[in-house]
Amino acid sequence: MLSALIPLLLFWQIANANSDIDKKRFYKCYSIFVRQAMPLNHPLWLQVQSGSLTGTEACMQLISKAKLGSNGLLQNPQDHEAINILKRFSEWSRSFVSGSIGPEYISSADVIDSYAASHYITRSIFQEGAQYQDIVTLNYGLIAKRNSPVQRKYSVIPNYRPYKYNISEATSAADYILRFWQGVFPVTTTPPAENFFPRLVETGSLIGFVEDSEPIILTQGPSSGVYNGSGKAINQHFGGGAIGSQGYLLGNMPTLNFLSDGGLKLQRILGKNILEDFLCRTAPYLRSVDVIGEVNENSTIAFRSGISCMGCHAAQDNVAAVARNLVHLATNSMSSGAKYGLRFVGDTATIKLPTTSLPVLNPDSNFYKQAPSGKLFYRSFSGAKVEIALTDMASLGQAISEQDDFYVCGVKKMYQALVGINVDLSDPGDINFISLSQEHKAFQQKVIDWGLELKESQSMFDILRKMINSPEFVSLGQAP
Repeated sequence: MLSALIPLLLFWQIANANSDIDKKRFYKCYSIFVRQAMPLNHPLWLQVQSGSLTGTEACMQLISKAKLGSNGLLQNPQDHEAINILKRFSEWSRSFVSGSIGPEYISSADVIDSYAASHYITRSIFQEGAQYQDIVTLNYGLIAKRNSPVQRKYSVIPNYRPYKYNISEATSAADYILRFWQGVFPVTTTPPAENFFPRLVETGSLIGFVEDSEPIILTQGPSSGVYNGSGKAINQHFGGGAIGSQGYLLGNMPTLNFLSDGGLKLQRILGKNILEDFLCRTAPYLRSVDVIGEVNENSTIAFRSGISCMGCHAAQDNVAAVARNLVHLATNSMSSGAKYGLRFVGDTATIKLPTTSLPVLNPDSNFYKQAPSGKLFYRSFSGAKVEIALTDMASLGQAISEQDDFYVCGVKKMYQALVGINVDLSDPGDINFISLSQEHKAFQQKVIDWGLELKESQSMFDILRKMINSPEFVSLGQAP
């Protein structure tokens, strides 16, 4: 009799353990995605407790509330859980990409969304019909739609938040920066733009993303010079999804009054951050054998004489070279008080000279006027050498979208956000590669496998299910 009861007892223990895991899984799910105390009478929680719904399925139903319709907007913008979940993923997406609008062009953040690149990531997860590759292949900008029904009265820039905006009051631009955007008065002796009323970045809770299809044309800029933005669209998109957005370019091209010469002057911070943000590649990007042909001791450019230097420059400079024509443009003089002027990125070389490929022997003062060219050149997480010719930002985005690294990198970042494990994706053939533990190899292989699945399915939402269902997701959770 006792022997017959033992299997039943074991079954009960296993079932009870699974029930506890499901409860822990949903409890953690609600905590990290909604970031509020879970109501004990929550319908999904009650179903998990009763055993009619697994913790994973309940969690997926919960985050499905944040799905965006084909119009790019939340289907129920009044649902506080949906808003909180979308906000949570938006914040993670911000941490996945580099750059911010810095103090030297701080006033731009009222008109150019400094989080623009992250919107492509969040959109790719939740919008109906979106694919993960859209992050680097869309050919238009995105507007983050928010639910604030009131007119803006404060700048989104922290330095200016204490200052009240009142169009009827007579005051100075230094105190009331939003008056500048309303075209009320000049900030220099010559108004930066007569009747300039640019669309401002929206405020309030995030409810979705729509295409930025209406150009904002600057009708007047500085009196002369290559940096004159007059006639240019301050929201122009350059292709390549997130990487061609004004927010990403402005946040990763930190140097004003800068014209690329192919040598010391290249927007290599942009190149470096694109490789890291979208491919998880960090310096050195290449092996010594890959860059022997890039070294030239007769060059006047110092770093071209060293193999170790070219292991970095050959990769990041070639990415930066496709942005050679892009420069900072402005609503007023580039040397005047930056807080009064809007900075954006544009192309002033309307008729381009024949291209010069990198590496150049000596700096070329006409480099920024040339038709762009470059290459995506690095060693993959698998150790494979990648070398693809590029002609512009759109070709860069397309080349990135075809690499396994792009998808594995996206999974790596989301996996770390959800479970706290930072998987190593270094080139295993690099002489400095440190051998990984068996446990870490298992996590690494999981991320790689899911990344390759993502490349096929184009659905990060489906990969989220696998992460949430993993043992490590529960092991870092809290007991209900």
